Amino acid sequence: ANIFAQLQMLYVQNETNDYVSLQSVMEVFANNITYYDEEYSLYESVVQNTAMQNIKLQDYACLSS
Repeated sequence: ANIFAQLQMLYVQNETNDYVSLQSVMEVFANNITYYDEEYSLYESVVQNTAMQNIKLQDYACLSS
């Protein structure tokens, strides 16, 4: 729920722009995902079949076991 709410806020904040940086989107995920076992359910399943599916969360976040 936090990820969805923060992505909506990011969209609203950039509503007048045609561009939202990848870094700002990835910050939302990185701020809400802490453990490797959350990576699939909270990140990979959301970006599956999108332009972001090849972006690795671990390039933006340090995950714990």
